[in-house]
Amino acid sequence: MTFRVLLAFACVLVLPSLCQGIVCYENDDSGNVHKVNGSNFRYCGLIPATSTRPGKLFALGEENDYFPTYEKTFGITDPFYRVVTVCMLEEFQFGRQYPKMHTEFIFRCVCNFDLCNAESTFSEYLNAIKATSAQNGSKAAEMSQDRLI
Repeated sequence: MTFRVLLAFACVLVLPSLCQGIVCYENDDSGNVHKVNGSNFRYCGLIPATSTRPGKLFALGEENDYFPTYEKTFGITDPFYRVVTVCMLEEFQFGRQYPKMHTEFIFRCVCNFDLCNAESTFSEYLNAIKATSAQNGSKAAEMSQDRLI
């Protein structure tokens, strides 16, 4: 009987945290930044600012992205290692579907803990995610500017 009570108590404590989504920053077209959360958000994203475009901060839910790759990548952990962000250069060949459109390339980063997409430039993002990851109890590898590609 005691085991069932403990199991029920654990489920009451654990299930809400599993159902609750991640908290991310989002910015609108005017550059205003606000926090968003919802049970459908599982990752935060960043398209870094460039000299010609402002950065974009956003939350990712299953309805607006493909998760199996992220789940596999972020699931690779051991006591001395974990992935804290994944950055990728993506090619979208819109011309195949819509002949008047061109191929576009987007560089973006995805992370998986609350407010991990806090910065809008790539170097600020890397520094912030390293600091936040370390504060969350893990020791991220030292990253010096000469090690960044």
